[in-house]
Amino acid sequence: MAMLSPPILLVIVTIYWELSIFNLHYFYSSTNDDIDKLVDLKREIITVIQSVKEPEYQLLLELRYLRYESWEDIAEKMNYSWRNIHYLHAKALKAINLNISLHSFAHNIRRII
Repeated sequence: MAMLSPPILLVIVTIYWELSIFNLHYFYSSTNDDIDKLVDLKREIITVIQSVKEPEYQLLLELRYLRYESWEDIAEKMNYSWRNIHYLHAKALKAINLNISLHSFAHNIRRII
């Protein structure tokens, strides 16, 4: 196998490093964009949850959409049955007086992650 001359080797290494730096820059910039979207989305979710007047509904929505807890864990923490937590959740969603539902927020978060 023929050895590469030092100038050719230097060119190959330089191109490799430039591509690596470009790829890292692209990765970090797209990751930062995704993080920014998630932060904005979380702010919107917090605003929607805070618009609900009933503290019990706020707690349920916070546990589900900000802490991503399971229905079972929420039911246990709030001393409700699984079925009653879903009933309470439906009432909490109805209490939101905005056109945007938390379900679409949750789907957007899961799609980004």
